[in-house]
Amino acid sequence: MSWSIEVSKEELYQLAGLLQLGNLLGFDDPFAGFLSEDIAIRLEASQERLLGRGYIEQLSRTELILDTGVVAIVRAITTSNDLIVVTKSSVGSLSSCVFHLTSGFYVEQLELPRGDIKLTALKDLEVLRDRLEEFFNMVDSTPGEPIPSCTISKVDFLEALRLAQKEGGSCNEYLVESGVPRETSTALGAALKDGNLTNSIVSVQRNQNEMGCGETVTWLAVGKGILYMDEFEKDQEQYIQFRSTTLTDLQRRVVCLLESLSNNAN
Repeated sequence: MSWSIEVSKEELYQLAGLLQLGNLLGFDDPFAGFLSEDIAIRLEASQERLLGRGYIEQLSRTELILDTGVVAIVRAITTSNDLIVVTKSSVGSLSSCVFHLTSGFYVEQLELPRGDIKLTALKDLEVLRDRLEEFFNMVDSTPGEPIPSCTISKVDFLEALRLAQKEGGSCNEYLVESGVPRETSTALGAALKDGNLTNSIVSVQRNQNEMGCGETVTWLAVGKGILYMDEFEKDQEQYIQFRSTTLTDLQRRVVCLLESLSNNAN
């Protein structure tokens, strides 16, 4: 069970202002650069839209009240200290979403194609887990054979990606020459040619007006297999370690991350 509201960034700022919740971290100020007279006009139009959707109610000329569900959602995204940022990328495409973890429920924040913000209240951890699996299309399938692990420099990985997207490019051979096992290079090369890049879940902690990253889970789907991607630095050079895993293990790791963050939120 879930409940959603859709608002423009101007409307979201107005709701936060009515609740006296301060700045909205992670959002550009939609009124930046406007004269005060223009801001007043835009706020009046924004208020009319909010009234029309039933998000606020005007009791008198000077008194407004907010829908209790709207209050809970807006308060959650402005006060929660634990967040999850999820991203899936492919060549020419990037999708992302933010989840705010609060005591009692969770809120999904999704930017719509037209620029509005969709905020959805998720009642419990199970619904949040299901939403993540839907976002990443974690579909059960017959698992393939484990793929040998390997480590490659980030420079070589980016060059392999370039070759994969080039007609007639020798991506697989380049990966082998870079020290990647033949079996891994075949699976990785096929994924790169299909345009698959990375999927990631990043935990973020908010402390006053600052954000700090916590645990990160990054992976790449390769055919029927999954490769964890762990970046590290050695001798001032960036490397990526690919480790074979299964969908079951990935789901378990995601649940552990969610439970840890949920305990912090509570």
